[in-house]
Amino acid sequence: MNMRRRLELLHEISLYMVVLVAFASIAAGSGAGVLMIAFFLVATLASWFVHRARVVKAAHARYWNVSVLLFLGYSVFDVATDPNADVILLGIRFVLVLLIIKLFSRLAPRDDLQIYALSLLTLAVATTVNVGVSYGILFGLYVLIGTFSMALFHLRSEVQLQPASIDHNRMPFDRVYVVVLASLSLMIFASSLGIFFLFPRMGLGFFTVQTRDNVETTGFSEQVELGGHGVLRDNPAVVLRIEFLSPRPQNYNAMRWRTMTFDTYDGRQWQRTQKESERPLRSDDGLFDLGALHASALRAVGEQTPGLSMQIYLEPIGTNLIPVVWPARTLHMAMAEAAVSWSPHSGGLTVDAYSDVRHTLESQIGMTYRLTTYAPPPEQMLATALGRTLSPELAEPFLQLPAALPQRTRDLAIAITEERETAFAKALAIQAHLKQNYTYTTDLPEVDPDDPLTSFLFEAQRGHCEYFATATVILLRASGVPARLVNGFMGGTWNDVGGYLTVRQGDAHSWAEVFVPEFGWVPIDSTPSSESAFSQRSRAFQWFNNTADAMRLTWMKWVIEYNLESQIALVRRVSRGLAPRGMGKNKERAADKTDTQSPLGAREILMWAGLLGLSLGAGAQARRRRLSARHALKVLLAVLWSSAGAGWMAWFMGTDTAWLLLGAAAPLASFITFGLVARPSRNEQSAQVSALFIKIEQLAGRRGLRRPPDEGPAFFLDRLASQWPGAARDLGFFKQRYLATRFGGRPISLEELAALKAAIGRIKKAMD
Repeated sequence: MNMRRRLELLHEISLYMVVLVAFASIAAGSGAGVLMIAFFLVATLASWFVHRARVVKAAHARYWNVSVLLFLGYSVFDVATDPNADVILLGIRFVLVLLIIKLFSRLAPRDDLQIYALSLLTLAVATTVNVGVSYGILFGLYVLIGTFSMALFHLRSEVQLQPASIDHNRMPFDRVYVVVLASLSLMIFASSLGIFFLFPRMGLGFFTVQTRDNVETTGFSEQVELGGHGVLRDNPAVVLRIEFLSPRPQNYNAMRWRTMTFDTYDGRQWQRTQKESERPLRSDDGLFDLGALHASALRAVGEQTPGLSMQIYLEPIGTNLIPVVWPARTLHMAMAEAAVSWSPHSGGLTVDAYSDVRHTLESQIGMTYRLTTYAPPPEQMLATALGRTLSPELAEPFLQLPAALPQRTRDLAIAITEERETAFAKALAIQAHLKQNYTYTTDLPEVDPDDPLTSFLFEAQRGHCEYFATATVILLRASGVPARLVNGFMGGTWNDVGGYLTVRQGDAHSWAEVFVPEFGWVPIDSTPSSESAFSQRSRAFQWFNNTADAMRLTWMKWVIEYNLESQIALVRRVSRGLAPRGMGKNKERAADKTDTQSPLGAREILMWAGLLGLSLGAGAQARRRRLSARHALKVLLAVLWSSAGAGWMAWFMGTDTAWLLLGAAAPLASFITFGLVARPSRNEQSAQVSALFIKIEQLAGRRGLRRPPDEGPAFFLDRLASQWPGAARDLGFFKQRYLATRFGGRPISLEELAALKAAIGRIKKAMD
């Protein structure tokens, strides 16, 4: 197979790969159904054989045009007659059909260019349906394959323009060409990333689907029946990702994220009686003070010890409830340090009579918020707390008991708590009783559907968190203590890859809250501890899952939900990282060893990379100027490179002498090594002797003797020797060294090069 046919085959393969990668970006995002995927793949395969068989002729163009118009008319009719028609999906389908038609009808190079354009359009419309990591992978693959394919297209076009007499058996597609194309692809990809991160953004686009897939959650309806959480224990869907800005707490796997509170129990299910009690919370530039939701005594105790600070990434959970940790102190809704008032991320917060927090964001793309907490008061302090409690009117909903509550349940409550005096002491007694005498299980036994709590307490004596939480609340109320049930999440698993806590749907949990005089509502959890289902998986499975989840979080943070606020924060972070140290206000900061979070952070990597770049640059320039530059210029260049290195280190590390010396020494050492010690390469030697030969040509030309284009160097030098016999010896010496180095690959030393320069000086005198 000659070069022309090989290029055609390679180009055709690469063209179809470009099309398939673009289509995969849509299929991976559920932008095409099973039938459409099958139809497209079959049609694409058929078009390959049709094109190879040269069945399609130019005269068939009218039929293809009619097909396009018919499908366009069908799409318009579908939109006009179906008010629920998805315009985006119809547009995607139309683009795919256009692509298939063009694959069948391609005849000339312009058709291939149109296919490239349609594939790029396909990749663009895929952003409306594919918001996953797969799109980023496919985009990078598209850039790489597309660059090679366009290069093959250009080569094929050039070969077709060449006359038939040229030998087409030699393939101009060597290793260097592949490396250059790969480098070009990486440059295109890097420039795309640069434009993405630096060009001002408005958040999600107008046509982008304004939602991620909601996580299937439970416990967020206005009523909850006993038995809901157990079936979700093995659900691995991620709900929360928490990055600790403060030191990670030791009990991170026991943290409770409260979402919704219930006050009324009818014997089978929980309900909320104060549904219409929401009120807005005031904010200061996106910062909401949640401390007012807690009693003053709790705040006073909590401020004595540092609490937690967390950055939380909440997946869409089908509700506007915001999970918070008790006792929450502040909540900052902006993902970063800047908030834009007209951004879809800049909604408000509301709170209801139960202290449940909700957001008012219109876009269901999930949300990011920063949460700080008070340090919880010690249990001993709560157990001895006496003082002001709820008024009878406020306490009434939280003392409600089912009308048919058996007397033995009331008797059990009295028996457990009769020796306890305070509210929290009674709660601790009930907690101890349930943990010691009952068993946690998700394999629920048969219970009386009309009175599941009584069956749990006196018959089954095993169940999951809803049974334990309900039992705690009812036993507390039967003892005269206000209590309520809370749904949310507890625990989670630590993601070692991403360095954050992952809370899954399987971590859904219920617990009780008891009203403690002076301290307000305090959580009490009577459910025996159990190991997370996810932590029981193999290490390999956990690592793979953690890696995939970390990639998803990074993708969502820096691509899908990367907006103007994120840009401003990124610029501020980079500016802080690149701020000069050791100068002015930053002098103390430079001396502070605790300023960096790690021994090799981004700032340090940039510093060492810059110093390495300066050193390599100094060496490269010394290598280029080694054989020709004057000594004075070499000294000047060495001083400039040393000064640049010292200035670079001063910018990052301050004016410490050791760092300044290191910055100056590294480029200087490289300059000396490459300029004085390293031997020149053959190409450099050839270039130097060629420059000397050109100088001889110029000397002869000024004296009226020029070298014709078809005259070789050896014949030209011999002609000069016959013209100027006095220079014949030096010309012969120059010819021998020049031909040996220029065409024979013989190395030449600095001494020999100096001898050639001296010979040229004598030749010039002989010509005069």
